[in-house]
Amino acid sequence: MPQLIFASKGKLDGAVGKAAYWFLEKLRHSDASPGLHIEPIRDALYPRVRTGRVNDFWRAVLVRLQGNQGEDANYVYLGTYPHYEAIEIAKSARIGINPQTGIAEIIATGTDPSVVKARKPVVKAKPKPDDIDHTRFPLLETQGVSAPDLAGLGIDNEVAAAVLSAT
Repeated sequence: MPQLIFASKGKLDGAVGKAAYWFLEKLRHSDASPGLHIEPIRDALYPRVRTGRVNDFWRAVLVRLQGNQGEDANYVYLGTYPHYEAIEIAKSARIGINPQTGIAEIIATGTDPSVVKARKPVVKAKPKPDDIDHTRFPLLETQGVSAPDLAGLGIDNEVAAAVLSAT
């Protein structure tokens, strides 16, 4: 029995939501069901990306993660989209496993990860505790949290830079 990981941000309304729910229920019981049409995407950035037939118009975008030996595969559900939009999304979707936590995470969607460059965090002088103005100084910096601390938790460098700059 395949396991599902939900990474979808969108909300599906009405009949589309019901159709997507029934698709996911069928997938959860067996990914070999002929009506699901779980298919790899030609020219995809990531070879584990698949789409599945929700109905004649809608397709689910999935990433197939390998199960343990003798077990079914696991899937990351990225959402349900109109047929051609789903194929375009599937061509650029990419999933990775966080080495620190072992949790699947979306690395990039819509861009080629080889083009994305990690931003270097801006290093600012640490304020004195009694001079802290939280409207000007980043919150985590005042607490002594650094980029290596966040990297140790498996947080991507680009995300860590954005988190450290939050005031």
